Amino acid sequence: MLKNIFFKSSVLLLSFSSFGFSGCAPALFALSTVGSGIKQAAHYVSTNKVAKTFNFDILHMKKSLMVSLSKMGISVENTSEIEQGEEIFASASNMRISIELKELTPTLTRMEILAKSSLVVMDKATAEEIIVQSARTAEKLYVANVAGEKVASLLPINKLSVNPPLLP
Repeated sequence: MLKNIFFKSSVLLLSFSSFGFSGCAPALFALSTVGSGIKQAAHYVSTNKVAKTFNFDILHMKKSLMVSLSKMGISVENTSEIEQGEEIFASASNMRISIELKELTPTLTRMEILAKSSLVVMDKATAEEIIVQSARTAEKLYVANVAGEKVASLLPINKLSVNPPLLP
């Protein structure tokens, strides 16, 4: 059986390498795209976690995640600190969800989600939807924050402050 797998992979490798010699650059590009999809699938199969890296700080992503979980009706049960971040435990009906937020740099945060309904059954779709909703919320919060700062900078300060009464 091992010989058979080795033979098939060798034939596959040789047939794909022939594209490079025949000038089929678009075919190589298509194969590299397929390869990245295979890499993501292999990561999910080996860890059962769905992951994404965001260009926001960890506090911004935690706030976005909490808002998204609330909107989705997922209740947060517990949080704990982990190395370089925080782990959040949540649940929805019969599903247990574990979310890790890790600070990679001061402005880069990685989110890894494991959603499962039993010891064996994992739910990739729910994990992906939490990431999608968190990304949308993060963008909305960022835009609202930037817009709020711009509006506040346009307001005259003297109209916001209270003038003391004049003494006779």
